[in-house]
Amino acid sequence: METQKTEEIKKYYTWKGNDGLVEYHDYKEAQAAAKKMGQKNADPPGFVHKEEAEAFSKGKWDEYIEKHYKPFDAAKYDAVVYTDGSFTQKDKTLTSYGLIIFFKDEDKPYIESCTIQDVEGGKKYKIVRYDGDGEKNEQEEYPFKSRFGQSGFVSESQGAVGELFGAMRSLKICCEDRRLKSILLIYDRDGIKQGYDNRKDLNTVKGDAAYQYREFLQKLEEEGFLKDDGIIFKKIDSHEVKDNQGEDEKEQYKVENKENYPHAVYNDLVDILAKAETGIAIRRQEDFNVFRAIPDEFKGFPATANADKRRKNARHARDLVEKVLKKSDGIFCPKF
Repeated sequence: METQKTEEIKKYYTWKGNDGLVEYHDYKEAQAAAKKMGQKNADPPGFVHKEEAEAFSKGKWDEYIEKHYKPFDAAKYDAVVYTDGSFTQKDKTLTSYGLIIFFKDEDKPYIESCTIQDVEGGKKYKIVRYDGDGEKNEQEEYPFKSRFGQSGFVSESQGAVGELFGAMRSLKICCEDRRLKSILLIYDRDGIKQGYDNRKDLNTVKGDAAYQYREFLQKLEEEGFLKDDGIIFKKIDSHEVKDNQGEDEKEQYKVENKENYPHAVYNDLVDILAKAETGIAIRRQEDFNVFRAIPDEFKGFPATANADKRRKNARHARDLVEKVLKKSDGIFCPKF
Protein backbone atom coordinates (compact mmCIF):
# COMPACT_ATOMS: atom_id res chain seq x y z
CA MET A 1 0.00 0.00 0.00
CA GLU A 2 1.40 3.38 -0.95
CA THR A 3 2.23 5.96 1.69
CA GLN A 4 -0.19 8.86 1.71
CA LYS A 5 0.96 12.37 0.95
CA THR A 6 2.09 14.19 4.07
CA GLU A 7 -0.49 16.97 3.81
CA GLU A 8 -3.32 14.41 3.78
CA ILE A 9 -2.21 12.49 6.88
CA LYS A 10 -4.40 12.92 9.94
CA LYS A 11 -2.74 10.40 12.26
CA TYR A 12 -0.16 7.65 12.19
CA TYR A 13 -2.29 4.53 12.52
CA THR A 14 -0.25 1.54 13.61
CA TRP A 15 -0.15 -1.62 15.69
CA LYS A 16 2.42 -3.70 17.49
CA GLY A 17 4.70 -5.54 15.11
CA ASN A 18 4.05 -3.10 12.27
CA ASP A 19 7.69 -2.89 11.21
CA GLY A 20 8.48 0.10 9.05
CA LEU A 21 5.84 2.66 9.99
CA VAL A 22 3.30 3.32 7.25
CA GLU A 23 1.38 6.57 7.32
CA TYR A 24 -2.23 5.55 6.77
CA HIS A 25 -4.76 8.19 5.88
CA ASP A 26 -7.63 6.91 8.02
CA TYR A 27 -8.67 4.27 10.51
CA LYS A 28 -10.48 1.98 8.05
CA GLU A 29 -7.49 1.89 5.72
CA ALA A 30 -5.16 0.99 8.58
CA GLN A 31 -7.59 -1.60 9.92
CA ALA A 32 -7.78 -3.31 6.53
CA ALA A 33 -3.98 -3.38 6.29
CA ALA A 34 -3.66 -4.77 9.83
CA LYS A 35 -6.12 -7.58 9.10
CA LYS A 36 -4.28 -8.38 5.86
CA MET A 37 -1.10 -8.76 7.91
CA GLY A 38 -2.73 -11.24 10.28
CA GLN A 39 -4.04 -8.97 13.05
CA LYS A 40 -7.30 -10.58 14.19
CA ASN A 41 -9.94 -8.14 15.47
CA ALA A 42 -7.66 -5.32 14.33
CA ASP A 43 -8.29 -2.00 16.08
CA PRO A 44 -5.26 0.13 15.16
CA PRO A 45 -4.85 3.34 17.18
CA GLY A 46 -3.86 6.65 15.62
CA PHE A 47 -0.99 8.80 16.85
CA VAL A 48 -0.42 12.44 15.93
CA HIS A 49 3.31 12.25 16.71
CA LYS A 50 5.42 9.89 14.64
CA GLU A 51 7.89 9.07 17.42
CA GLU A 52 5.05 7.89 19.64
CA ALA A 53 3.61 5.69 16.89
CA GLU A 54 7.04 4.16 16.33
CA ALA A 55 7.47 3.38 20.02
CA PHE A 56 4.07 1.70 20.14
CA SER A 57 4.57 -0.35 16.96
CA LYS A 58 7.92 -1.62 18.28
CA GLY A 59 6.38 -2.72 21.58
CA LYS A 60 8.36 -0.11 23.51
CA TRP A 61 5.54 2.08 24.75
CA ASP A 62 6.23 1.54 28.45
CA GLU A 63 9.87 2.48 27.92
CA TYR A 64 8.78 5.58 26.00
CA ILE A 65 6.48 6.64 28.84
CA GLU A 66 9.21 6.01 31.41
CA LYS A 67 11.71 8.10 29.46
CA HIS A 68 9.54 11.06 28.45
CA TYR A 69 6.64 11.41 30.86
CA LYS A 70 6.87 13.91 33.72
CA PRO A 71 4.22 13.54 36.45
CA PHE A 72 2.21 16.58 37.47
CA ASP A 73 3.63 18.37 40.52
CA ALA A 74 0.71 18.99 42.90
CA ALA A 75 2.71 19.73 46.06
CA LYS A 76 1.00 23.07 46.73
CA TYR A 77 -2.54 21.65 46.70
CA ASP A 78 -4.61 19.73 49.23
CA ALA A 79 -6.64 18.20 46.41
CA VAL A 80 -6.65 18.00 42.62
CA VAL A 81 -10.11 17.65 41.03
CA TYR A 82 -11.06 16.48 37.54
CA THR A 83 -14.70 16.73 36.53
CA ASP A 84 -16.74 16.65 33.34
CA GLY A 85 -20.34 16.21 32.23
CA SER A 86 -22.21 14.49 29.41
CA PHE A 87 -25.47 15.09 27.59
CA THR A 88 -27.03 13.42 24.55
CA GLN A 89 -29.59 14.79 22.13
CA LYS A 90 -31.17 11.32 22.02
CA ASP A 91 -32.52 11.70 25.55
CA LYS A 92 -32.82 15.34 26.51
CA THR A 93 -34.12 14.41 29.95
CA LEU A 94 -30.85 12.75 31.02
CA THR A 95 -27.43 14.20 31.82
CA SER A 96 -24.49 13.09 33.94
CA TYR A 97 -21.10 13.90 35.41
CA GLY A 98 -17.95 12.04 36.32
CA LEU A 99 -15.34 13.16 38.83
CA ILE A 100 -11.99 12.02 40.18
CA ILE A 101 -10.43 13.71 43.20
CA PHE A 102 -6.87 13.17 44.38
CA PHE A 103 -6.23 14.09 48.03
CA LYS A 104 -2.80 14.96 49.37
CA ASP A 105 -2.92 12.58 52.33
CA GLU A 106 -4.67 9.62 50.66
CA ASP A 107 -3.30 6.92 48.40
CA LYS A 108 -6.50 6.24 46.48
CA PRO A 109 -8.53 8.96 44.75
CA TYR A 110 -12.25 9.47 45.22
CA ILE A 111 -14.22 8.41 42.12
CA GLU A 112 -17.88 9.17 41.46
CA SER A 113 -20.33 9.29 38.58
CA CYS A 114 -23.90 10.49 38.62
CA THR A 115 -27.05 10.75 36.55
CA ILE A 116 -29.47 13.68 36.73
CA GLN A 117 -32.80 13.01 35.05
CA ASP A 118 -36.18 14.67 34.63
CA VAL A 119 -39.07 12.66 36.06
CA GLU A 120 -42.83 13.08 36.32
CA GLY A 121 -42.98 14.98 33.04
CA GLY A 122 -40.37 17.47 34.18
CA LYS A 123 -42.04 18.41 37.45
CA LYS A 124 -39.14 16.83 39.34
CA TYR A 125 -35.61 15.77 38.70
CA LYS A 126 -33.76 12.93 40.36
CA ILE A 127 -30.08 12.56 41.17
CA VAL A 128 -28.48 9.13 41.48
CA ARG A 129 -24.80 8.89 42.45
CA TYR A 130 -22.49 5.90 42.02
CA ASP A 131 -19.33 5.56 44.08
CA GLY A 132 -15.93 4.31 42.95
CA ASP A 133 -17.07 0.71 43.12
CA GLY A 134 -20.16 1.47 41.06
CA GLU A 135 -22.44 1.06 44.06
CA LYS A 136 -25.62 3.12 43.90
CA ASN A 137 -26.20 5.71 46.59
CA GLU A 138 -29.64 6.71 47.76
CA GLN A 139 -31.69 8.51 45.12
CA GLU A 140 -32.57 12.17 45.68
CA GLU A 141 -35.55 13.96 44.12
CA TYR A 142 -36.24 17.69 43.83
CA PRO A 143 -39.21 19.66 42.51
CA PHE A 144 -38.76 21.92 39.50
CA LYS A 145 -41.01 24.48 37.86
CA SER A 146 -40.08 25.45 34.31
CA ARG A 147 -39.98 29.08 33.29
CA PHE A 148 -41.76 27.97 30.09
CA GLY A 149 -44.12 25.58 31.80
CA GLN A 150 -43.14 22.75 29.48
CA SER A 151 -39.50 21.85 30.12
CA GLY A 152 -37.82 19.84 32.82
CA PHE A 153 -34.74 20.76 34.83
CA VAL A 154 -32.37 18.85 32.54
CA SER A 155 -34.15 19.49 29.23
CA GLU A 156 -34.19 23.22 29.95
CA SER A 157 -30.47 23.67 30.72
CA GLN A 158 -29.26 20.56 28.87
CA GLY A 159 -25.47 20.01 28.91
CA ALA A 160 -24.80 22.67 31.51
CA VAL A 161 -26.48 20.63 34.25
CA GLY A 162 -23.97 17.76 34.39
CA GLU A 163 -20.97 20.07 34.04
CA LEU A 164 -22.05 22.46 36.80
CA PHE A 165 -23.31 19.75 39.13
CA GLY A 166 -20.01 17.89 38.78
CA ALA A 167 -18.12 21.02 39.81
CA MET A 168 -20.50 21.65 42.70
CA ARG A 169 -20.28 18.10 43.97
CA SER A 170 -16.48 18.16 43.78
CA LEU A 171 -16.24 21.39 45.75
CA LYS A 172 -18.76 20.15 48.31
CA ILE A 173 -16.61 17.07 48.95
CA CYS A 174 -13.39 19.08 49.18
CA CYS A 175 -14.64 22.15 51.06
CA GLU A 176 -17.75 21.32 53.06
CA ASP A 177 -17.03 17.64 53.79
CA ARG A 178 -13.24 17.71 54.20
CA ARG A 179 -12.61 21.41 55.00
CA LEU A 180 -9.72 21.66 52.52
CA LYS A 181 -8.40 25.10 51.62
CA SER A 182 -6.14 24.65 48.58
CA ILE A 183 -7.85 22.99 45.61
CA LEU A 184 -7.06 22.76 41.90
CA LEU A 185 -10.18 22.15 39.81
CA ILE A 186 -9.56 21.08 36.19
CA TYR A 187 -12.44 21.31 33.71
CA ASP A 188 -13.17 21.93 30.03
CA ARG A 189 -16.39 23.98 30.01
CA ASP A 190 -16.31 27.79 30.09
CA GLY A 191 -19.26 28.06 32.48
CA ILE A 192 -17.32 26.60 35.42
CA LYS A 193 -14.99 29.60 35.83
CA GLN A 194 -17.59 32.00 34.47
CA GLY A 195 -20.02 31.07 37.22
CA TYR A 196 -17.27 31.54 39.79
CA ASP A 197 -16.35 34.98 38.45
CA ASN A 198 -20.03 36.03 38.39
CA ARG A 199 -21.11 34.31 41.60
CA LYS A 200 -22.57 37.53 43.02
CA ASP A 201 -24.93 37.80 40.06
CA LEU A 202 -28.07 35.72 40.57
CA ASN A 203 -29.87 37.47 37.73
CA THR A 204 -30.70 34.17 36.11
CA VAL A 205 -33.63 31.78 36.24
CA LYS A 206 -34.15 30.92 39.90
CA GLY A 207 -33.61 27.25 40.49
CA ASP A 208 -31.89 26.34 37.22
CA ALA A 209 -28.38 24.84 37.13
CA ALA A 210 -26.53 28.15 36.68
CA TYR A 211 -28.46 29.72 39.57
CA GLN A 212 -27.78 26.77 41.88
CA TYR A 213 -24.08 26.80 40.99
CA ARG A 214 -23.65 30.51 41.74
CA GLU A 215 -25.74 30.25 44.91
CA PHE A 216 -23.54 27.36 46.07
CA LEU A 217 -20.35 29.38 45.40
CA GLN A 218 -21.76 32.27 47.40
CA LYS A 219 -22.32 29.89 50.29
CA LEU A 220 -18.72 28.65 50.05
CA GLU A 221 -17.50 32.24 50.10
CA GLU A 222 -19.57 33.00 53.21
CA GLU A 223 -17.98 29.97 54.85
CA GLY A 224 -14.49 31.30 54.02
CA PHE A 225 -13.46 28.86 51.29
CA LEU A 226 -12.88 31.26 48.39
CA LYS A 227 -10.37 33.52 50.14
CA ASP A 228 -6.77 34.00 48.99
CA ASP A 229 -7.23 32.05 45.75
CA GLY A 230 -7.85 28.86 47.70
CA ILE A 231 -9.65 27.35 44.71
CA ILE A 232 -7.74 27.50 41.43
CA PHE A 233 -9.74 26.88 38.25
CA LYS A 234 -7.80 25.50 35.28
CA LYS A 235 -9.47 25.03 31.91
CA ILE A 236 -7.97 22.65 29.35
CA ASP A 237 -8.98 21.74 25.82
CA SER A 238 -11.37 18.83 25.82
CA HIS A 239 -10.33 15.30 25.00
CA GLU A 240 -8.81 13.94 21.84
CA VAL A 241 -6.48 15.81 19.53
CA LYS A 242 -8.62 16.88 16.59
CA ASP A 243 -7.42 16.41 13.02
CA ASN A 244 -7.75 20.12 12.27
CA GLN A 245 -5.76 21.34 15.27
CA GLY A 246 -2.57 23.25 14.61
CA GLU A 247 0.84 21.95 15.58
CA ASP A 248 0.98 24.05 18.76
CA GLU A 249 -2.34 22.60 19.94
CA LYS A 250 -1.24 19.06 19.15
CA GLU A 251 2.08 19.62 20.90
CA GLN A 252 0.44 20.32 24.25
CA TYR A 253 -0.76 16.71 24.44
CA LYS A 254 2.58 15.05 23.85
CA VAL A 255 3.48 12.58 26.57
CA GLU A 256 6.49 14.65 27.59
CA ASN A 257 4.42 17.79 28.19
CA LYS A 258 4.45 18.13 31.95
CA GLU A 259 1.78 20.79 32.23
CA ASN A 260 -1.02 19.53 30.01
CA TYR A 261 -0.74 15.83 29.27
CA PRO A 262 -1.54 14.50 32.79
CA HIS A 263 -4.61 16.74 32.86
CA ALA A 264 -5.66 15.55 29.39
CA VAL A 265 -5.54 11.92 30.55
CA TYR A 266 -7.85 12.50 33.52
CA ASN A 267 -10.09 14.87 31.61
CA ASP A 268 -10.66 11.95 29.23
CA LEU A 269 -11.37 9.60 32.11
CA VAL A 270 -14.03 11.76 33.79
CA ASP A 271 -15.57 12.32 30.36
CA ILE A 272 -15.72 8.54 29.86
CA LEU A 273 -17.29 8.07 33.30
CA ALA A 274 -19.96 10.63 32.38
CA LYS A 275 -20.56 9.27 28.87
CA ALA A 276 -21.05 5.76 30.20
CA GLU A 277 -23.88 7.06 32.39
CA THR A 278 -25.68 8.65 29.43
CA GLY A 279 -25.02 5.75 27.05
CA ILE A 280 -22.76 7.57 24.59
CA ALA A 281 -20.32 5.42 22.60
CA ILE A 282 -16.61 5.41 23.37
CA ARG A 283 -14.38 4.40 20.47
CA ARG A 284 -10.83 3.33 21.11
CA GLN A 285 -9.26 5.28 18.27
CA GLU A 286 -11.03 8.52 19.21
CA ASP A 287 -10.18 8.97 22.89
CA PHE A 288 -6.65 9.88 22.14
CA ASN A 289 -5.09 11.09 25.37
CA VAL A 290 -6.20 8.35 27.75
CA PHE A 291 -5.47 5.73 25.11
CA ARG A 292 -1.85 6.85 25.10
CA ALA A 293 -1.70 6.27 28.84
CA ILE A 294 -2.89 2.64 28.63
CA PRO A 295 -2.85 1.59 24.96
CA ASP A 296 -2.99 -2.14 25.63
CA GLU A 297 -5.79 -1.94 28.18
CA PHE A 298 -8.02 0.74 26.68
CA LYS A 299 -11.22 -0.62 25.18
CA GLY A 300 -14.33 1.19 24.04
CA PHE A 301 -18.03 0.43 24.33
CA PRO A 302 -21.05 1.00 22.08
CA ALA A 303 -23.81 3.53 22.49
CA THR A 304 -26.89 2.31 24.33
CA ALA A 305 -30.17 3.66 25.66
CA ASN A 306 -30.69 0.60 27.85
CA ALA A 307 -30.27 1.38 31.55
CA ASP A 308 -28.73 -2.01 32.41
CA LYS A 309 -26.20 -1.71 29.59
CA ARG A 310 -25.35 1.82 30.72
CA ARG A 311 -24.51 0.41 34.14
CA LYS A 312 -22.31 -2.22 32.51
CA ASN A 313 -20.52 0.51 30.53
CA ALA A 314 -20.09 2.53 33.72
CA ARG A 315 -18.41 -0.41 35.47
CA HIS A 316 -16.13 -0.79 32.47
CA ALA A 317 -15.31 2.92 32.66
CA ARG A 318 -14.28 2.52 36.30
CA ASP A 319 -12.01 -0.36 35.30
CA LEU A 320 -10.25 2.00 32.89
CA VAL A 321 -9.71 4.49 35.71
CA GLU A 322 -8.19 1.77 37.88
CA LYS A 323 -5.87 0.69 35.07
CA VAL A 324 -4.58 4.22 34.61
CA LEU A 325 -4.01 4.53 38.36
CA LYS A 326 -2.01 1.30 38.45
CA LYS A 327 0.03 2.03 35.34
CA SER A 328 3.76 2.07 36.13
CA ASP A 329 3.15 2.16 39.89
CA GLY A 330 0.93 5.20 39.72
CA ILE A 331 3.05 7.30 37.39
CA PHE A 332 -0.02 9.20 36.13
CA CYS A 333 -1.19 10.24 39.60
CA PRO A 334 -0.44 13.81 40.75
CA LYS A 335 2.66 14.02 42.94
CA PHE A 336 1.87 15.77 46.23
